[in-house]
Amino acid sequence: MPWRVLQLHNLMVQALRLAGQAEDKKTLEDSVNQALLMGGLMSHFVGDLANPHHTTANYDGQLSGQRGLHAYFEHEVIAELPFELSARIAKQAKKNWLKAYSKNEQQAILSDPQKLVWALVGNSHSRLPALLELDSRYSLLEKSQGEKGRAKRKPVTKIVQHYEDFAVERLAVGASALSQLWLLAWQQAGAPDLSTFRSYSYPVKPDFIRPDYLLR
Repeated sequence: MPWRVLQLHNLMVQALRLAGQAEDKKTLEDSVNQALLMGGLMSHFVGDLANPHHTTANYDGQLSGQRGLHAYFEHEVIAELPFELSARIAKQAKKNWLKAYSKNEQQAILSDPQKLVWALVGNSHSRLPALLELDSRYSLLEKSQGEKGRAKRKPVTKIVQHYEDFAVERLAVGASALSQLWLLAWQQAGAPDLSTFRSYSYPVKPDFIRPDYLLR
């Protein structure tokens, strides 16, 4: 998944660079729309990386008797959070999630897409114990058994408040990392002037993008 983010980031840079070199309106619009498409696709994978389950072999809680936690947290809990969620995330995203690093290290991370992506992976993975603990303490009723059985949990409506701060934190970290990746893409493309760009039709069904990081 980190490699997919970096691939899409590179494609976004290429599209923005073409936009900066465009000599006609159509080329500009097509290039910026392509950049927006790559940035949108990137957001899916960056959001995934903000969830600790996407950084571990224990991706569904199956190794700790908590099978089913992935969807329970990522879908059911998030869907049940209050409507002011976006405002809380925006406020939280302004906070520094790289405090574990020195100022020089932070500058290096924020200026390098690869370092930034792997910092996100490390940050997210470090929060896995906290997520497993939330489940054990507030929602888990009966541990999962065997390879296919799912754990039994309380209805999400009864425990969602216990997950709210954690969910806001993870969503905010993902949003912060994504915004920096978008900014870096624009900067690496030469900071093209996009002030004349106007478009009201965006591609939402892209062709399959073949991974460029798989061993052949």
